[in-house]
Amino acid sequence: MKPLTFCVVPGVSPLFDLLRLIDSWLRPAELLVAFAVVCILGLWRWAAAREPALRDLGWQSPEVQQRVRRAATWFFLLTGFARVFLFAQAFNSGPWFGVTFWLNVHTVMFTTPIGVAAWLRPLLLWGMGQLEQVQLAPRLRQQILAGLLAALMLTFPFTAHALDVPASQPYGWLTKLAHTLHLFAWTAWVGGLAAFVAVTDKGRVNGGMPSPLVSGLRRFFTVTLPVLAVGWGTGLLMAWMRRSAWSNLWVTGDGLLLSVKLALAALALLLAAVIRFLVLPRVDASGEGEKARRQGARFILVWALRLELAVALILLILGGVLASTLLPS
Repeated sequence: MKPLTFCVVPGVSPLFDLLRLIDSWLRPAELLVAFAVVCILGLWRWAAAREPALRDLGWQSPEVQQRVRRAATWFFLLTGFARVFLFAQAFNSGPWFGVTFWLNVHTVMFTTPIGVAAWLRPLLLWGMGQLEQVQLAPRLRQQILAGLLAALMLTFPFTAHALDVPASQPYGWLTKLAHTLHLFAWTAWVGGLAAFVAVTDKGRVNGGMPSPLVSGLRRFFTVTLPVLAVGWGTGLLMAWMRRSAWSNLWVTGDGLLLSVKLALAALALLLAAVIRFLVLPRVDASGEGEKARRQGARFILVWALRLELAVALILLILGGVLASTLLPS
């Protein structure tokens, strides 16, 4: 699909020029906020019930949950409707205070995936808040919340390039499935990683790392390796389907970004394997002679986790930039 060509409307061009300037960064920012919502309202909250080391961070408190929901709701309202206004103005709607412009706003909101996402994301967050006010069995509440969080994350693959490929075309449904699996794999990885980075601060590690925390890290990275493999594999598949030939990854701008993203994902997979099989076994090694090695392994673990998280955030930003280079139909 070709990039949108925006018309210039006398009297409103500076406003829309500003929106177009920040539009390339809206997608990465929206992904970061969505990841924070899923982590704080879902992954970290559930993990805190099972991992004592995570419980001390206080993410599961009702006050933190409420502040996150409110901030994310306002953020998605602003970014969603900024993009809706850009689409409406692209239809040569005339001045923003004209009837034609607002009719086009209505059309975009209810007939395009990006328009539907503009009001669906805040609505889902509102539903999460209402869920806390209803008396339900804990298990049922968790299941409903998981469904709402999954629906929030699904608004991203369905407002990206995967939606441009009709299901009737070759690899149509495969593209949509790959994009969805890709995003959910990164969500689980980044969410757990950020939680453990927050826990393994220098003071805690220097004073000794509790065995439950080491066990939690071991379980997390055991699961992370196949999750990262799924994320890397689906990314590779989508890169091939998007460029249709491997050689195109080296001769186009977005192809080079895809190549960098794949290389960073491979680095993250390698780093996760090193943490799981080389670093963690030394952190809780037994024996008096192993004391110096344990301290060195703890220091390496702290910085390896932070490096892994830094790679994850760079991948997230690159993914958002790639998704905003061409807007879906």
